Amino acid sequence: MPSVDTTAIDSPIAVWGYGFRPFFLGSGIAAVLAVGMWILNLMYGVPLPGSWPPVLWHAHELLHGVLIAALAGFLLTAVPNWTGQNRLHGARLAGLTGLWVAGRLAISMAALLPPSLVALVDCAFLPVLALAIAKPLFATGHRNRMLLLVLAALFATQCVFHLALIRHDSPTALLAVHAALNLLLLLVTVIGGRIIPAFTTGALQRQGVAYAPRTVPYLGEAVVLLMILQGLAEPCGLSPGITALICALAGLAQGARLVLWRGPLKKMGPLTAVLHVVYALLPLGLLLKALAITTHSASTAFWWHLLTIGVLAGIVLAVMTRASLGHTGRSLVAAPSTVVAYALLLLAALLRVFGLAPLHLSYPLALGLAALAWISAFGLYLGVYAPILLRRRADGREG
Repeated sequence: MPSVDTTAIDSPIAVWGYGFRPFFLGSGIAAVLAVGMWILNLMYGVPLPGSWPPVLWHAHELLHGVLIAALAGFLLTAVPNWTGQNRLHGARLAGLTGLWVAGRLAISMAALLPPSLVALVDCAFLPVLALAIAKPLFATGHRNRMLLLVLAALFATQCVFHLALIRHDSPTALLAVHAALNLLLLLVTVIGGRIIPAFTTGALQRQGVAYAPRTVPYLGEAVVLLMILQGLAEPCGLSPGITALICALAGLAQGARLVLWRGPLKKMGPLTAVLHVVYALLPLGLLLKALAITTHSASTAFWWHLLTIGVLAGIVLAVMTRASLGHTGRSLVAAPSTVVAYALLLLAALLRVFGLAPLHLSYPLALGLAALAWISAFGLYLGVYAPILLRRRADGREG
């Protein structure tokens, strides 16, 4: 069990000590609220906040309310570690967090505000986040400066989304969401290629297990290229056959890469093992996408949810739990409830993708069970990690 400070929350200042604190907390809260409101709307007709088409609200808020918040927390924590530069904290961190919250509030009041104002408030967060990490990256000439291009591309997709909404062009808005999600899958590919072998090596060495991740020349570069191509295939209008081929090749390459990283899951512990499990859903999702394009089978129709719930939300939960422990001076040991949260999120992905076929559940039942599993997973996360994020470091250090 991780050591958890059971004293009262020190002060509101603790949450502004490091970038992961407010954004990992906000991501978890957004995950519970967004899916909770979505399922109430679908099953009981409870109106969603704002005036957007429900599917677009659902997709956008999971993207910018859950995933982007977690990405912000990761970057604001990783960049100071990579560069040795001062972290964003205090009033500046509170202001950046407030900007993200303002975007959520503007969307919830979209029925009352001019669409251009909603777009302006919502789109302001990513450029400010990029500015916050640009200075240390450029000051040190760090190789991860390329991440700024990803943030710029995510900002562009968000602008296209809002412009399409203003023009009542739902297909283009949804295409913009898909482009953003593909950018995040590319990030998982690049960053996962660095942290999964490194974390696995450290975890197994601490257990006295000899381990070295294997590599194949240019495989990593090929995987990244294929992920870029599969993300561009839909917006560029490539034929279904070529798109399916690219997706299948990307899935096979991702699978081969993961096999090279393999090690004894039981020995590496849940915090590291979950990264392997989540990453395994990436090649599976890409192969399902290829099959869906070519066969239109009912069992492959929900491939997007395997990539979003399984891979993107899965990596978010895995990174938030690990980083929240490590960066607050606690042991890298997952509590049993954390392991249950991992299992529930995996269950949510599997129910959402395979609930109708081959499990033959009714659509409302499959959707309801998947939503319940998702909400329970992030509810458990908040129950364990909100106190950790709101309290000072266990070792007394700053941050």
